[in-house]
Amino acid sequence: MSVPSELSKYFTSIHFKNYPKVEVPQSFRDERGLIINIADGQLGDVAIIHSRAGAVRANHVHQTDWHLSYCLSGSLDYSYLPQDGAAVTMRLGAGEFFFTPSGVVHRMEAVPGTREFWLFGKRKT
Repeated sequence: MSVPSELSKYFTSIHFKNYPKVEVPQSFRDERGLIINIADGQLGDVAIIHSRAGAVRANHVHQTDWHLSYCLSGSLDYSYLPQDGAAVTMRLGAGEFFFTPSGVVHRMEAVPGTREFWLFGKRKT
């Protein structure tokens, strides 16, 4: 999996080794609490998406855009169709980060208890 060029140098191929899951590249904890840097670089779209249980998001493909998403609460079933294989569905929970590259059919279905996930997209040029 190649790292999108729009992301900062903090993201490396190591962070994408468990594709579609992505490891958070930076976090800082001290007596005040925790900072989790989930996006850094030249990003375009940033959305906070609230979904009701059973709601389907996406269910499409982007020819040039990509998504980096972070599940803030609850969980969702993420399905994708790799260009060279069979459809894959996995349940992703709060605190998990995942990536959808350009050209990959994908969909997200909120399961009971899901409230919010954040989506970061490629910067439009």
